[in-house]
Amino acid sequence: MYYLTLFFISAFNLFSATAFNTHSRLASGSDFMKNVSSPYIKPSQIKQSECEVAVYASNAGFPAHAIPIMVCISKYESSYTSRVRTLNDDDTTDYGLFQINSFYWCDEGHNSKYNECNKHCMQLLDGQLNANCAYYIWKQQGFYAWYGYQYHKQECDNYIIDC
Repeated sequence: MYYLTLFFISAFNLFSATAFNTHSRLASGSDFMKNVSSPYIKPSQIKQSECEVAVYASNAGFPAHAIPIMVCISKYESSYTSRVRTLNDDDTTDYGLFQINSFYWCDEGHNSKYNECNKHCMQLLDGQLNANCAYYIWKQQGFYAWYGYQYHKQECDNYIIDC
């Protein structure tokens, strides 16, 4: 299948996520998870760091053991890019960090049927809103909802966040 990836940069509100504490698998010597506040995300920034994706996942409600796996999924789904849209051969579109599909999960108009995350698809270009929707998907379907996990399961199951 051929995919056309479009980058969409918009002026989202600046925000700061809350700090979190977890015991996820981290690079040796990393103190990242002890007292972290989300970095200040600039509206022009497209690619997030692993640490920023981890903060989004934590704030969305993912348990500590799932955060490194979700960071790995984001690596393969979007290369940690929050404001990316991928047009699919079936005329649906995947949005954001976790490439959430428009047919099932958000309202894009003509190609949307369910809007399970109760968001307009363009809202899913916001990293935190995308992670929130990903959490909803994960609670229903687990990690296998993402091809990034299916094709890289061994790596994702042992992923170490490098902060």
